[in-house]
Amino acid sequence: MERDEFAALMRELQSLVFNVALAKLPPEDARDVVSETFLVVWQKRASAPADPSERRRWVWGVAHRKIQHAQQQRRRKHHDARFAHDHAAPDPVAYDDPAAVVTEAESARRAFDALPAGEREAVIAALASDLSGAEIAALLGVTPSAFASRLSRGREKIARFLYDSAPLGEGE
Repeated sequence: MERDEFAALMRELQSLVFNVALAKLPPEDARDVVSETFLVVWQKRASAPADPSERRRWVWGVAHRKIQHAQQQRRRKHHDARFAHDHAAPDPVAYDDPAAVVTEAESARRAFDALPAGEREAVIAALASDLSGAEIAALLGVTPSAFASRLSRGREKIARFLYDSAPLGEGE
C-alpha cells in the first residue's frame, strides 16, 4: 500500500472508527483507538489486502481489536463491569430552556445505550459514514440483510424510546 492509498483509506474510515469507538469509550480513548488503528495499518501495510473492500474489512478488524483492548483496559482500571460512556455534548440548538438540551441529550443517550451491541454498532456506522449499506455490512462482517435488520431495529427502538419518554403532549 502506497502512502497516497493509505491517506485515502484513512480519510475514508477514520470518522467511522472514531464514532464506533466513541460509542463504547470516552472521547480521549476513542481518539487513541483511531491513532493506534492507523499506526498498525501503516506498520503492516505490506501485508494489507490488495482488494479495496477487503482492505477496508482488514482495517475494521484492526480497529475492532483496538476497541476491545481499550475496553478491557478500562474495565480493569476502574474495577467496574459497566462501560463508561463520555459522549461529547450535542451541538447547541436554539432552546429557550437550557434544561431541555440536557433532558433531550440524556434521553437520546439512554435510548442508544439500551440497544444491543449489534444494533448500536449498525446505527453508529450508518450515522458516521457515507458508505453504502453493503460496504458497512462488509466492514462489520455481517450480511447486508443482517446489517439492514439491525439498523432498522435500532432506529425503531430509539424512536420508540424517545416517543415513550417525551413529556405529555409532545409524543402525540
